[in-house]
This record gives sequence, C-alpha cells and structure tokens, in this order.
Amino acid sequence: MATSIAYTPALLMGRGRAILLLCLPALAGAQGTTTTPTQTPGPVLTLDEALRLARERNGTFRATVQDYRATRSRVDAARAAFFPELLASYRYTNNLQEINNNSFRANAFEQKTGQINATFRFLDSGQRSLLYRASLRNADGSFLNAVNQLRQTLFLVSTQYYETSRAQELQRVSDAQLDRARAILLQTRARVEVGDAARREVLQASADALNAQVAALTSRNRTATNAANLKASIGLEQSEGVPALQPVSAAPASTALEPLDGLKQEATQIRPDLQARRQFIEAGKYQTRQAEVEAGITVAVDGTYDFQFDPQRQANRGFAVLASYPLFDAGSRRAAVRERRATVLSLAEQLTQAERQARADVESAYIELSQNRQRLEAADSAVEAARENYAAALGSQEAGAATIIDVLTAQVSLVTAETARIEAVFDTLIAELRLQLATGRPLPGESAINT
Repeated sequence: MATSIAYTPALLMGRGRAILLLCLPALAGAQGTTTTPTQTPGPVLTLDEALRLARERNGTFRATVQDYRATRSRVDAARAAFFPELLASYRYTNNLQEINNNSFRANAFEQKTGQINATFRFLDSGQRSLLYRASLRNADGSFLNAVNQLRQTLFLVSTQYYETSRAQELQRVSDAQLDRARAILLQTRARVEVGDAARREVLQASADALNAQVAALTSRNRTATNAANLKASIGLEQSEGVPALQPVSAAPASTALEPLDGLKQEATQIRPDLQARRQFIEAGKYQTRQAEVEAGITVAVDGTYDFQFDPQRQANRGFAVLASYPLFDAGSRRAAVRERRATVLSLAEQLTQAERQARADVESAYIELSQNRQRLEAADSAVEAARENYAAALGSQEAGAATIIDVLTAQVSLVTAETARIEAVFDTLIAELRLQLATGRPLPGESAINT
C-alpha cells in the first residue's frame, strides 16, 4: 500500500502551489473564461489517462480549486491592511454660470487639483492580526477541502473505470456463453438428424441459446451505462465518444492487512477532510477573539500625508489616536461574541462526529476488503473446477455418454464461476481503493501532489 502522508500546515503553501499546477486547465477560467482543455484522450483510455482528464476537467473539483483561490485572495487582502495605502488623484472642474438680469452675464470657473494621499495605521487593538490569522486558517482549510475533493473525484473515476471494465469482462463472458450455446444447438441438431438424440433436446438447446442472447444484450447495456457515467466524471463533452478502455491488468494486492486500530488512528490524523475541519475551528477561534476585542476598548493610531502638486505645491501631515468603547449598542457586540463561540463549539462537535465516521469508514472498508480477498480465493478455485467439469461434460456428450442437460448444467456452472470471479476481482480492487480513501492514504493519480 502507498506510503501515507499528512497535509500538515507546514506543507500547505507548497501543496497549494502543487495543486494549482496540477490543474492548470481549471485555473484557465480564473479570469472569467470557461475554456475546456483542448487535450483529448487517445484511442484507448487507460486508468492514468482517465484520472488526468478528471483532474483537468471535472467541474466539481475545478470549483473547489477556484474556492481555494478566493480564500487566498482574502488572505492577500487581510495582509494588505498592514501596509500603507497610497492614492493618487487628479480632478478637473469647469463650471459656467449664466445670469440673466438687466444685462446678460456669464461667469466661467475652472479648477485643477492633483494630489497624492498616503494613509497608514501604525497600531490597533489586534484586529488586523486576528483577521489575517483567521484568513490563513480558512485558506488552509479551503486547500484541504480541494485535496479532499480531488481524492473523492479520483476515487469516483477509478471506481467507474473498474465498473466499466467489469461490465466489459462480464460482456465477454456473456458473449462466450452465447457462442457456446449456439455451438451446442448446432451440435444437438446434428445429433437429432442422425437419430443419436431426442428431438426435445433441440428445444432445450434452442431455449438456452435464446437465454444466452438475452444475457449478452443485458451485459452490453450495462457496459454502455457505466461508460456514460465515466464519460461525465472525466469531463468529456457530449460530442466526444468514450474511448475503448484498456483491459485492467492490475491484480489485487496479496500483502497482509495492517492492524485495524492503527489504520483508524492514522485516518483521524491525516485525512484532509478532518484536517480541513480543524483549520476552520482555528479560524473560528481567531474570529471569536476578534469579536471580543471589538466588544471592548479599541485603540487605533493612524497617520496621514497629503501632497498637492497642482495648482500649487503644498503638503499636510496628520497624526491621530482614537480610543473607543461601546457604551450602549443594545447587546449587539456581545451577541456577536456569543455567536462566534457557539459556531466554534458547533464545528468542534461536527469534527468529533466526523472522526467517529472516519473510524467507521475504515472499519467497514477493512472488513469489506478482507472478505473480498477470501471471495477471490474461492472464486479462483471454483473457475478451475468448473472448466474441468465443462470439458468433461462436453466430451461425454460428443461420445454419446451424456445428454444435453448434462452439458447445459456444466455450462451454467462455468458461467456462474467465471462471473463470480470477475465480480470478486473488481470488488477487491474497489475495496482496496475504498480503504485508501478511508485512511487518507494517497490514491492513484494523487502522486502529483504527494511528492
């Protein structure tokens, strides 16, 4: 299983750059455009290619990236409050006053004013610092939400890719079953013609061939449905067809599972969705402190400098100290403090429940993977036995020692065993992904931001 990695606050800035580079097409719309990436998939769609398309085109993930960019902009805005503000202005005024009395008279007035204004807050009661720290925590949480959404998208696409591949494999089994049923029907008709079998066996073989045809059509429909879902998740347009999928060659891992308690503890530490909640709680604490400051005595020290360069040069300097205390606001500021505190407590309760759910997710995925591995072992043995049984029944029928019923029974057993094995293989592959998702460990396609 892949090495785990925690998205710690110390790594957030580096991760932020990585995730932005990871989805450059998503950021192409940052200026208001929604251009779809021009790079199209090849004639055969591999799992890696599907994951790349999802990173570039999936709208849900692209939206979380833009949310992250918005929170980073709020951080920049909060940091700007620590710097001076310079404003250059130029004003031109032209007025014409017309007076109609005994003699018509008009007065014209023209004025030009050019100046530069500088303002700087030297000191406050900590509001700027608290706002900046809260903005940083919110940005970190937004980044972790983007990572979590990326993981959810990669898991969804991987699962849909496996489901589509499973449907294709089951379609192959159904088509093979149909070919066998038709071959048995032809063989049975030939035996009836030479008097080596009863005519009713033709009816049985014909019914089996028609049933096999129905099963094959059902499999094709399942393949088309899963392919359509995959197409939507990887962001292919309606005009773009779904390329043929490369057959899945990856075999389920055979390594022993790690202790369940250790995986649960790891999940609560490194899962990005839980880390995001913790960042939002920290942001809420800073916002609570800011509300408390604003409910008491606040101090601000400001400096101003105005320089006028037109129509004449002159300069004005100002220095102001402001101390304020809300004598009466009908409890508005204290209510804001209580609201912030309640919000933090609410977020903490949500985190506690999310951690419980994370441990439950790990346990569920762990049990599912363990059981699917046992299913796969049993399915391998069943396929081998069913193939030997079908070959023996077919040989006996050709030798006249078995009836069509014996062959059809063996064929049903073979199809059942092959179908069960395909189901077990893909269920095990998906269960491995689900355990990686539940524990917070890197998923396929996530390595670009886990290096």
